[in-house]
Amino acid sequence: EEFGNLERAGILRVTPEQFADSAFWRARVKALSGRVDAIYLMVDVDILKFDCIPAYFCYEPGGHDAETVMENIRAVMRTGKVAAFSCFCVDFDKYEQGGDTTYLNGMRLIAAGLEEWANE
Repeated sequence: EEFGNLERAGILRVTPEQFADSAFWRARVKALSGRVDAIYLMVDVDILKFDCIPAYFCYEPGGHDAETVMENIRAVMRTGKVAAFSCFCVDFDKYEQGGDTTYLNGMRLIAAGLEEWANE
């Protein structure tokens, strides 16, 4: 039902497999940036593999390695159209459950975006 709603709303969905394909991702980002004046890039850390975010509040199956997500963030930033960038769900209340790993990977995603944004 969710995917049908997305389609009816004209929202283009990118599957996890497509997100992992950097050439596909860059092509989609380029196409989007050609149609809009501004992009709000919001990254939710549960896009990462669970071993990258062990302090996340619940187990999420699947996910991507931090390097893939960082590179895809950079691709969006390189469009020069990002007007706002945010990163959600880097939980700060479960340090004993791998917080150091979770926080490090959250910082890496944020840094990838901010570093590339500064270069634009």
